[in-house]
Amino acid sequence: MAPTIIVVGAGVIGLTTAIRILQSSSEAKVIILSKDLPGDPLIPTYASPCAGAHHLSFAADDDILQRKIDKRTFDVMWAQIKAAAEITSDKWEREYGEHLLKLRQAEFYCHPGDKHIAFFEDLPDFQVLEPPEDAHPPILHSVSFTSMTMDTGPYLDVLVKHFEALGGVLKRIQLGSLAESINHPAVVALALESLNIKQTVRSIHLSDVNDTSMYPLRGHVLVLDAPWVKEGRTRQVGSLAASETLASESSSAAEEVGGGEGGERTYVIPRKSGQVVIGGTRATHSGHPYIRSGKRT
Repeated sequence: MAPTIIVVGAGVIGLTTAIRILQSSSEAKVIILSKDLPGDPLIPTYASPCAGAHHLSFAADDDILQRKIDKRTFDVMWAQIKAAAEITSDKWEREYGEHLLKLRQAEFYCHPGDKHIAFFEDLPDFQVLEPPEDAHPPILHSVSFTSMTMDTGPYLDVLVKHFEALGGVLKRIQLGSLAESINHPAVVALALESLNIKQTVRSIHLSDVNDTSMYPLRGHVLVLDAPWVKEGRTRQVGSLAASETLASESSSAAEEVGGGEGGERTYVIPRKSGQVVIGGTRATHSGHPYIRSGKRT
């Protein structure tokens, strides 16, 4: 009996997961369930089209598993860029590569004692730079390497086409729980047999997951048309791989929360299309969907 697998979420991670499942099993049936689908208009709760999507690891030096995952992701994207230039390469790999940009990425550190993570040293063209003397605030350490960025909207479109070409099914459903994905009429109508569920992200909103370690993280970015910008840059204040220390919008006091992506940062992320994502602001425990007066940057 062919297994039927449900993937919850239709972003880059959900679609890629579903495609890998189909590629690994010729008998599997895969259904993606999601409230938002690629091609939907940009709204505060669906931000995939303006995601910066540059390859920039946050793995701590002793986090071997995360470093392996990040390196595997880098290798896959690197191969897709290479495929875009080769007529004889796989059709889908070429299409993915057409929406990826290889570029020089520079990282600047402004807090005394902060250094780059070890993962960067294994990337192409890594070098330690002389910090610029006229920067404000002062830059105390700087490195550069070759990385990649993704034009997320068109990349998602290719993922959808690839998924459906492999026989996958997309269903627009807003779930209140994972159990609901089994009994929902739109799913039952597909005549499910044996069933597995792949949840690609943890969620506090699903009643039978109730992951209380999840919390809203609110931020602002701008997407500009600036095709002359060809280098990615990040200014880092505080330890990248440590716990985050962020201020909640409801309080001016700093709050330390677990996980990677520590400190604060601003960034410039060019895309192959000529768009540039710049940002950003971050505030924990705030799900307010619109720009607030005084929060514009």
